[in-house]
Amino acid sequence: MPGTLGRLAAVFGATVALLLTTFATAHAQSGEPWRNTSLSPDRRADLLSDAMTLEQKLRLFVANPSPPSPELGIPSRKEKDGCCGISLRTDLGVPTTSLPKGVALASTFSGTFARRFGFQIGQESWHTGFAGSTAPTADLVRSPHFGRQGESFGEDPLLGGRLPAGVVRGVQRQPGVYSLAKHYIGNYQETARSVVNEVLDERTLRELYGRQWEIIVKQGDPGAAMCAFQRVNGTYACASRHLLTDVLKVDWEFPGWVSSDFNACPDYGAFEQGADVCAPDLGTLEGLAAAVAEGTISAARLDDMVHRVLRTFFAQGVYDNPPPGTLDTPSQDLPAGQVPDQILDRGERLARTIAREGAVLLKNEGDALPLAEAEESIAVIGPDADWYIDMFGSPFVPNPARLTTLLEGIEDRAGGDVSYTPGADPTRYGDTFGGPAPVPSGVLRPADGSAEQGLNASWYIGFRGDDPQGDPFLARVEDQVNLRTGTGGLTASFGLNPSQAPLLPLPLIVNPVTATWEGTLTPAQSGTYQLGMRAMGSFRVFVDGQELIARNQVTLDNYLAPIELQAGESYAIRIVYRTDGPSQCCGPPRPNTAVRFAWVPPSAEASPQIEEAVEAARDADVAVVVANTFEGEDADRHSLQLPQDQDRLISAVAEANPNTVVVLLNGGPVTMPWLDDVPAVLEAWFPGEAQGRAVADLLFGDVSPSGKLPVTFPATEDQPEQLGIENPSLQFGNEDPTTVFDEGIFIGYRGYDERGLTPLFPFGHGLSYTEFGYSRLQVSNPRLATRSRAGRDGRVRVLVRNEGERTGTEIVQVYHGELPAQVDTPPRQLLGWARVTLRPGQQRWATIPVRLGTADHLLSYWRTTAAPPRFGAWVTPSGSVPIYVGASSRDIRQQGTMTVR
Repeated sequence: MPGTLGRLAAVFGATVALLLTTFATAHAQSGEPWRNTSLSPDRRADLLSDAMTLEQKLRLFVANPSPPSPELGIPSRKEKDGCCGISLRTDLGVPTTSLPKGVALASTFSGTFARRFGFQIGQESWHTGFAGSTAPTADLVRSPHFGRQGESFGEDPLLGGRLPAGVVRGVQRQPGVYSLAKHYIGNYQETARSVVNEVLDERTLRELYGRQWEIIVKQGDPGAAMCAFQRVNGTYACASRHLLTDVLKVDWEFPGWVSSDFNACPDYGAFEQGADVCAPDLGTLEGLAAAVAEGTISAARLDDMVHRVLRTFFAQGVYDNPPPGTLDTPSQDLPAGQVPDQILDRGERLARTIAREGAVLLKNEGDALPLAEAEESIAVIGPDADWYIDMFGSPFVPNPARLTTLLEGIEDRAGGDVSYTPGADPTRYGDTFGGPAPVPSGVLRPADGSAEQGLNASWYIGFRGDDPQGDPFLARVEDQVNLRTGTGGLTASFGLNPSQAPLLPLPLIVNPVTATWEGTLTPAQSGTYQLGMRAMGSFRVFVDGQELIARNQVTLDNYLAPIELQAGESYAIRIVYRTDGPSQCCGPPRPNTAVRFAWVPPSAEASPQIEEAVEAARDADVAVVVANTFEGEDADRHSLQLPQDQDRLISAVAEANPNTVVVLLNGGPVTMPWLDDVPAVLEAWFPGEAQGRAVADLLFGDVSPSGKLPVTFPATEDQPEQLGIENPSLQFGNEDPTTVFDEGIFIGYRGYDERGLTPLFPFGHGLSYTEFGYSRLQVSNPRLATRSRAGRDGRVRVLVRNEGERTGTEIVQVYHGELPAQVDTPPRQLLGWARVTLRPGQQRWATIPVRLGTADHLLSYWRTTAAPPRFGAWVTPSGSVPIYVGASSRDIRQQGTMTVR
């Protein structure tokens, strides 16, 4: 029967193909030759372009979505944020799969998972009516404070190139969808992303940030690339002839088109430099027509722009298999269809698999994990453990189709006594400011005497005095004084905000505001507190009618004063605040509201919420603390500390219960002052919609952790600065900052090795519930190709054995040492890797090929010259190179030498 079905399927497929060919030929003969699918995408694009009027051509470049030209069969260029799942507005209620974020995928070191990840996005994009998906986000992580590193793929350009390339290939497996990869190039911060000038040399550009993108372009072949906001060496990335034309389109022979990030083209002149779509403000028919008529966009450039868009439409099947609704006049946000249930079911299984495989076991002393089946009681603690934890802004997937929270996952898997205590207030956008913790809601009560926790807040539009009169625009109880707006506030108003905390409505985000908060503070511990504000603007803080702090028009900083408070005594609090600081008001990208009522208490006992968590932990066999950050678009982290005083929470819980396991949900490194006090730490990243099930699978040992860190975790807050990498959030409020990449090629683990610094956890680190042994290293030498002889690939092989009692997967990593060159090269660089899954006692050879002369640029460096447009060339020096094989960049198990001839 299977053979019969197979033959029938083959006959059916051949019949369909014949019909399609006949249909295409008929159209070609009837005067529409571009419909002939046997022609190349380039030829079809030229034929269709020849048949188009100027207006039809200009429609291709109108802001997303572009108007279709159904008379020619041209669908809309309709695109959607989708780095890790299709991001549709919350109010639409259309479910899509929330996949783990890119850093979790990177931690799997798996190209197979990357392709499956991309295909899921591509299918859901097509079914909801979007031809373009902004996946993947490929921003090389320079700073651990970068707010969007969670959606990207780490600090190494080889890993950060190969896996995004796999995502691109996966997205484009779906006919009718193209990948709009972002953000080209050098994007590493959110704080001043639209104004910062990045100064870096050509070698750094090519070896790190460009190398990542060259791999994506040549191995993934995305239909389009999104250029970034910032300036590079004085020129906006979306108007840089060197970046867009010389490097991307000429050197790398990129055939697709370049689309700007939101209004990232400075003017119409960007088109002549290599941008093809500049949206939204420069994407109007009237404006484009005027630019063409005036010669700002030349005829040759317009022809090239048209060709690139049409070529991608043909190459990726958008023309022949347009997504639903794209031949009509589509809306930017509204989906044109639903994702079928079977695809959503498969998405949940994939999300669960990648979340499990990408989680990294950072620490596990005394076999604290996996949890024993016989555990009688588990105390789950954490401010958002009962909530959907995800990133903020465009990476947020608002309507996850098959969501389980951490609490639900643990409850379902444990099947026994599971309690839940938040221990802190929910995380929120204001937390990204770092600094002293917000005064928690547990000690605050409104002035009106209601039973709610928090303070009475009154918001007025416009700058008022210290005693605003009249009805406020907004009056409510707020659990904390801890708010931030700016561009992120505008994004939140679109529904792209995963926090439980209250938001400000749109008028208050783009107008000058005055706000007051009133109520009482009743501490649970007597002692000396630091109390006051972390804020930008003007403010006054009164305690029992006495002024404690007053500042006028200040920049963001800490403004606290010592005060003696007695446990159980209620102190009247009044705060007046205005958004009138330097360069603060009013609309994006200016900061606008930036305010926190903050404290430094004498100990954890000052917070009733922490004390409740301590009691719950003390009464349980094991405590699982779910700690998370809040980060994402327009939200660099000012500090690597956990927000909402979670560090203090973890320390207090660990003191009460030595069997405390910490589960981290975050996008990048955090400091861990409590690390020595807990036996186990599991890094789960932002794990998507199956977060509850996936984490429970790992905690209870249904699968063994196998993820490896794609980023280095600093040991201290200031360690990145020792590498020469400043905290980008310090540019908050600066309207014309410059960042010089003085560290050159020594970012991430390269920098730690070069400067002899010891991180908290090194690149590539990750433990398992079993142990692996390495032996019998074999190195085969590569040979460079010359005019008289062919090249030859090299190879590294090592025998890996599972020496434990559980099945597990090891990610074998190969690094090479300094190159035999006349320039400084990193002490170690990732050369390749292999995933090996072994049963107890099983052994297998792990083989890592070393192919020279590819976009990977293995064993090579960029030699800079002064001659444009290339400004240099890749060089692979002959000679011997050290080879290191191990379980991380600092856990080397075998060493050898490779000789390049």
